[in-house]
Amino acid sequence: MIKGYKVELKPATQHEKRAIYEWLIQWQPLFPHHPVPSWKEFCDDYKSFFFDGSKFKVGRCFIITVDNTPVGQINYHTLQEHFQHTELDIWMNRPENCGRGYGPDALRTLCDYLFRNLGIKEFAIRPLAKNLRAIRAYEKAGFHQVECNMQEQTLRYGPPDYEDCIVLIKRFKRKE
Repeated sequence: MIKGYKVELKPATQHEKRAIYEWLIQWQPLFPHHPVPSWKEFCDDYKSFFFDGSKFKVGRCFIITVDNTPVGQINYHTLQEHFQHTELDIWMNRPENCGRGYGPDALRTLCDYLFRNLGIKEFAIRPLAKNLRAIRAYEKAGFHQVECNMQEQTLRYGPPDYEDCIVLIKRFKRKE
């Protein structure tokens, strides 16, 4: 368990994978022109190591909890173990859990943890440009938008989920 100010992050298990997927697809009505992944596509993206810890340096999913109650999920994926940057993704399990500070706290908590334990210095998150509520939450967690064209995004972080994503970055100074 990784403790934040408002939340705790609990490593997700394979048994929670379907629930995490269900939490994701519930948001589709807000973005009707962006199809949600099928269960197979989700499983292709979120391989077993996200849920069993077998490639902790590469990626991991966590359940965001408040008073032992799940409120969402957060994960990181580094693409390659030697990189000192990673991409994050986060979503809440229901709309009522938005706007309470859980997302920014989960992001700060995971970034701090990964910096201290894996030496990761740069964190990226790529929301839809029109997801203003999420962007504000990411900015509260210390992220800021950077100019990054599609080719740069793909080279550094892999192909984006959607063409209308923006890139927000949070950087840590070098460990002394």
